[in-house]
Amino acid sequence: MLRRPWRTPGRRYAWRTVLALPTGVLATVVGAFVLLVLPRRWRRRRAVTDKVLRTWARICLFVTGTKVRVEGFERLDRSVAYVVVSNHPSNLDPMVHLAVFGSSLRVLAKRELFTVPLLGHALRAAGMVEVDRGNADRETINEEVARALADGVSLLIFPEGTCSPESGMRPFKPGAFVIAVDNGAPVVPVAVEGTGRAWPAGGARIFGGTVRILAGEPLPTEGLGRQDVSGLGDRVRERISLLLRAAADPDPDGRIPGWQGQIRRVWPLRAMQTSHS
Repeated sequence: MLRRPWRTPGRRYAWRTVLALPTGVLATVVGAFVLLVLPRRWRRRRAVTDKVLRTWARICLFVTGTKVRVEGFERLDRSVAYVVVSNHPSNLDPMVHLAVFGSSLRVLAKRELFTVPLLGHALRAAGMVEVDRGNADRETINEEVARALADGVSLLIFPEGTCSPESGMRPFKPGAFVIAVDNGAPVVPVAVEGTGRAWPAGGARIFGGTVRILAGEPLPTEGLGRQDVSGLGDRVRERISLLLRAAADPDPDGRIPGWQGQIRRVWPLRAMQTSHS
């Protein structure tokens, strides 16, 4: 049988990378333009911003050949603003979160992204929170996150600070848990598994594939103080580790042993509808 050279794995991954990068850039430019022209005082601005971010994330996942399996998000209350804490094995992680989260979600993003022409203005217009890892202005960050959480917007934070190896996690920084405690926001531990294989951290080649994102039970922070931040961080890290270990060893049907959450495949990509119970 004649083998078509362009269908070999190496060439397929090369074509995927070549197509995904310019398409992702184009989607980013278009999405940024839409966000920048939205009237600031328009009452539907946040809802439209959510749709733009979700659509952009899904386009990025589609062109990279990434399918997402979503588990546990139905337990979240869409009327509650959470601090979402996740591991971070790949640059695809923010897209996966934005694509599946059922309500408003914004990301704490490194300052370098805000210096990119057009993109930086779009990130600010979308309500993303700028963080300078080398010289964090805690007061400014606290004001921005407090405003977002008070408005019912959940915040996604990667406490490792940068991408970690697929096989493990870097030490957690305390900032995410300080934010949660100071604002009385519940913390949702989330594990992302497989994105490090779909698009390895620090690599240019995109391989695609199926990834999992699992949400654990939210941890309340009411009544906690700064003295409880370290313990809260340890509990969240432990739960993410357990979710990662379980995700790596599903049963033959793809279910995770002992998992009671609803399993949904986001393909075609659709937002998770989370429950109010």
